[in-house]
Amino acid sequence: MYKNIAVAYDESPEVGRALVAANHLAKALGVGLQTITVMEKLPAYTAFATGADASFAVILEQDRAKYYD
Repeated sequence: MYKNIAVAYDESPEVGRALVAANHLAKALGVGLQTITVMEKLPAYTAFATGADASFAVILEQDRAKYYD
């Protein structure tokens, strides 16, 4: 019936539980599991940090990209 199961992932606890359930379901059905990562923009308060160091926002973006890779 199903060929793949897709789960959108955004680091919330609820999605973490949904991912675990989807993984069990995919194994039970013998189908593939795809994750779709949702990356939010940096919060507005990080703009204050760029006042102290202009490269801070770039460093945060690079760290987030590495984490999601």
